[in-house]
Amino acid sequence: MSGTKDLKNPELIQIDMKEFEPWIGVPHGGLQMTVPFVQQDFQRWVTHTDNYNPLHYDESWAVASRFGQIVAPQSFTGIRAAGDDAIFMSKTHMAGFHVSDEFFFLGPRIYAGDQLFIDRALGSARATNTRYGPSVFLNFVNTFATQRGIIIKKRSTIMLHPAANGFALGKGKLETAAPVPPEPEWTDAQIDELREAKLAYIRTLRTHEKRLFGSIKVGDKLPRAVYGPHTGLTFLYSDACCAEDVWGLTHVPDQPPLLPRNSDFGYDIPTDAETLRLMPLNRARFVMNDGRGRHVYDKAAIKGGLPRSFAVGSVMTIWATDHLSNWAREWGFLRHLTMRFNSSIWSGDVTYIETEVTELSPGPAGYGTVHVTYHLVNQDGLRQCSGTGKIELPLE
Repeated sequence: MSGTKDLKNPELIQIDMKEFEPWIGVPHGGLQMTVPFVQQDFQRWVTHTDNYNPLHYDESWAVASRFGQIVAPQSFTGIRAAGDDAIFMSKTHMAGFHVSDEFFFLGPRIYAGDQLFIDRALGSARATNTRYGPSVFLNFVNTFATQRGIIIKKRSTIMLHPAANGFALGKGKLETAAPVPPEPEWTDAQIDELREAKLAYIRTLRTHEKRLFGSIKVGDKLPRAVYGPHTGLTFLYSDACCAEDVWGLTHVPDQPPLLPRNSDFGYDIPTDAETLRLMPLNRARFVMNDGRGRHVYDKAAIKGGLPRSFAVGSVMTIWATDHLSNWAREWGFLRHLTMRFNSSIWSGDVTYIETEVTELSPGPAGYGTVHVTYHLVNQDGLRQCSGTGKIELPLE
């Protein structure tokens, strides 16, 4: 049997890779949109992801832009097809963690009237031992396209491990990547300071002026973005604002087949056709169970061995994508983004995105490429996520 072998802890549940290996490189199914997007889909998205760029919600502003209409932010395809269903593939009850994302933005922009199509495949599966015991890293490769061509290719890596092992090694609690301080208590004066910092950042988005490649130098720092303070409710909004969550706007084709469902992670999800007709899928309702509820309710998080509710991993990628693409302005374009998740973002935290230009290089005709490194840090300076970006800016 292929899999893991933890010689130091032979009593732990081991990983059987035969449950994953047959699916490597094999396309698998999932939700598909049945109708084109409408403008309200973009406006709902930015409302719940705290993206204050008027290009994506203010019709009068967007009409005066180079696009002449409201367009979707580049983060719009950010939280779907990330391999969530992989947690059910094993017969063993698994716990899962979002490890990293990599986006290749190919363009063009998404407009009202575009219809989205998603291709999904498991790219690789690697067994190893981590601080959670025997584990498997799964890398999913997904392609998002409209009728006008491929929009984005995305690679997302998740780590699965038998849930019982994590509790056994943690003596009843799940280990976290960094110590988790008590939830901060924000004073009225601190909230006022945060609001002023947010307004200062938002003002940098209110321009139709081109940002030119020649105006950028290595070592430049981008404006500091501010998100939060977070609550379980804001985590929920950010994860459940997609058009895919609206009943009747999606379907699951017969082919390609879905990933196997051999176990349950505490989700109360209907799988048979009759029940689905009576009770459609709704990600927002998933918080009623112990699995996804940990992102919203402290009680569910504590029951799962964690101190309090925490952000969904893909939401951090959305914030980073919005931050870099908004800085590029209307005439620039974010081409490549990486994201590494270092530690969780907890309820009560404030998130800052700190970004620096590290390199300048040639781009396609008429453009140059700005390379940046960014970090998501909390109010105590704890680095929670890190990544890189490549942004194309016009030469003139």
